[in-house]
Amino acid sequence: MADADGNGIPDCSEDGEGGTTDVLYPDKYEYDICKSEPLVMDFTGGTTDREYTFTFTKKQSDNSSVGEVKIAMPTNRRVTIVTDGSKGFELPVGEYYLNITSDWTDGETNYPNKIIVNVHPKTSEWTGESTDWNDPKNWTEGVPWTCTDVLIPSACTHYPVLESGKDYYCNRIQFEPGAEVINTHYLNYEQAWVDVSLKYGEYNMFSAPLKETYTGDMFFSTFKGTDYNINTDYAGCWLDYAESTYPANRFEPKVYQRLWNASVQNAQNDDGGYVAVNPEDNFWTAPFNLVSQEYKAGQGVLVRPDTEGAKTSSSYTFCFPKRHAKYEYYDLDTKQSLGRWETISRNSADVGRFIYEDDSRSVSFPYHVTLENKRPTTMFLAGNPFMAHINVSKFLAANPAVKAIKVVVKNGDKYTYNTNKTGLTQIAPTQAFLVEVKEAYQSTYRYKLNIHFTEDMLEKGN
Repeated sequence: MADADGNGIPDCSEDGEGGTTDVLYPDKYEYDICKSEPLVMDFTGGTTDREYTFTFTKKQSDNSSVGEVKIAMPTNRRVTIVTDGSKGFELPVGEYYLNITSDWTDGETNYPNKIIVNVHPKTSEWTGESTDWNDPKNWTEGVPWTCTDVLIPSACTHYPVLESGKDYYCNRIQFEPGAEVINTHYLNYEQAWVDVSLKYGEYNMFSAPLKETYTGDMFFSTFKGTDYNINTDYAGCWLDYAESTYPANRFEPKVYQRLWNASVQNAQNDDGGYVAVNPEDNFWTAPFNLVSQEYKAGQGVLVRPDTEGAKTSSSYTFCFPKRHAKYEYYDLDTKQSLGRWETISRNSADVGRFIYEDDSRSVSFPYHVTLENKRPTTMFLAGNPFMAHINVSKFLAANPAVKAIKVVVKNGDKYTYNTNKTGLTQIAPTQAFLVEVKEAYQSTYRYKLNIHFTEDMLEKGN
């Protein structure tokens, strides 16, 4: 069919009662951009060099106009609207309708109206009015997009609950201690940061939340790099924890780690070798100093900042992910370097990714974790690999071989267990836990046990 003016509309479709009809078709009817970014739209139809008026009105409240831009239609039909104010037009964060008109009066016009334009913030903090990630009321600066760095703070009334079939976006996501997002596997994100608060002077059951986390990453230090958010509400967020910015500190506090029923290496002070640290009579190893053992998804470790019973502070905040390429060994007593370094060979593409993800950056449910014991026993150490609480009752239902869930707690000067029979109903994000095998399965599962996590288990904390 003929198209003499080259506008993509067949000439026979342009003949109206009053003459030619000027028709515009946008490439889509909803656009998402970040604040100050240009709005780029591709059109079919229109007339080259004809001036069109693009009018933006608020989608909510009074639908009042926030401004208009006049642009002559280019030959390639790609329209770019500068929104940062540098050319006299600024589009703040918000939701808008876009209507298109022109002053042409020699024929009929058929232009789109109520095109939706969503302008997203560069940063935004969760407020928790409800659980809906995509509700602007739940964010200080607006709903996130692929360019938005977000902060999920501690002590919110509600945390996000993500649902299958819906779209959720951010760029970088920072979790403060105790924060959570239910169903992060539905979140499109680039990198995650997780701060974990561990009690001083006692053992904490810890499970790593992010990939590429190693035993040597368990230290508390002072950030010496540039915090680009230092004078904002986002101070301390999305920091680069590397050798030059966050030097490893092994003594303030000393950090003690112990594994359950496993063998681990201890670096020697004298000959540069290693010696095996095996489980003791209670199935826990003694503290070890190996810095290069990677934490695996769904597994756990005991971590104690400072010496037993120390009361130097209420807790220490451990920051992840670390990016250090090597760690140094020290003498525990003299605090002197042993002159030994261990290389940490991290896969940079996985740094800051949630630990449960597979190679395609997704997860399949049920999610399976294999737990192993060095010596035969009826208990295995597991960990919560998700950034949401796990419902203990649902976990037990999905794992028929498991009799009980146990968490180490300190009461006074003694350590005891809190169990599903003594009021334990949830496992928190970054928390490890022991699973006890039922009597009927104990002869089968002595050295190895497969446990299963379902999406249905994931819930907000009580």
